[in-house]
Amino acid sequence: EDALANWLVRYTAPIINTAGTVGELYFFGDGRDFPPGRKQRVTAQIAAYAASVIERVASLFALERVIWTDPLTGLVNRQCWLAKADEELARARRVHLPVSVVLIDLDGFKAINDYLGHAKGDEVLKRVGSAMRRRVRRYDVVARLGGDEFALLLPATPPSGAMVVAERMRNLIEEMDMSKILGCSVQLTASVGTATGPAAGETPDELLEAADRALREAKTSGKNRVVQDKGSQSVEEVAWSNVSLLFDTRLVRLFVNRICHEVNNPAQGILGLVELLLDDPDLELHMQAREDLKKIEELVLRLRDLTRKLANASHGELVKYAQEFAEMVRRMTPPEKARVIDDVN
Repeated sequence: EDALANWLVRYTAPIINTAGTVGELYFFGDGRDFPPGRKQRVTAQIAAYAASVIERVASLFALERVIWTDPLTGLVNRQCWLAKADEELARARRVHLPVSVVLIDLDGFKAINDYLGHAKGDEVLKRVGSAMRRRVRRYDVVARLGGDEFALLLPATPPSGAMVVAERMRNLIEEMDMSKILGCSVQLTASVGTATGPAAGETPDELLEAADRALREAKTSGKNRVVQDKGSQSVEEVAWSNVSLLFDTRLVRLFVNRICHEVNNPAQGILGLVELLLDDPDLELHMQAREDLKKIEELVLRLRDLTRKLANASHGELVKYAQEFAEMVRRMTPPEKARVIDDVN
């Protein structure tokens, strides 16, 4: 710092590319100048190089959005969903946690397109996609696979949790008022199929195929209902006798009492569960068990807040964070054992 104390801004140069002026380049110096005649040429060359790099990066980001995004709804597309599903299945194998898929198809949507026009149909798809995206966890993935078919990817979610989400989405669609969009009263419903890996499939395509079988059964058995793939019904779910979540501004503790040992390594499974919420370089997770990891009766997870992000968080943000965590725990808990305590300080 002492060496730089006497350095001053010697020159500035605008960074200009095809989008116009995108920034300004500052050159610092200690009082010595470029050799005569070189200043303008050197600054112009560096600014031109910076402009080309910025334009190239912007183009890559734009191309990525085109490749991975459904242009109509703004949701991720099939290609992106499959890539994310592949990542989550790999994580699931590593930490012994289930991954569920919810496949949703709008009932009678073809009639809307045929009789009211494709423009009205597109508005319906956009509204349905937006509504579903608002009703899932921040790390769940909602995609439009094509036509009127949507897919949800639910990490760390067993079959019972997938059924809860599927029924929530079916109710959401059924209760939507489309009269202002369509100009007439139309009852919109959806048929839904669910599948849970790795039992129902170890690859994204296999999981989608299993969910599609369940969806077809929902269609043929009367529509506007949720059906679970039969291969998912054999998945053993992790049982939690009592979970207490405590928050303060710098520490998050999760106490898990008498964990059911139906997984090979309960500690690893719980860590994988928590990692889904801690996809943040500023938050560092530490685990402490009172007994051997294979015989855990009480587990403490400590969250080190490297940049005091939680310390500066508002009470509402902490409450929202706790609620997201509690929702994930509920999905991992069989309904008859769902006794979850949320305590937010």
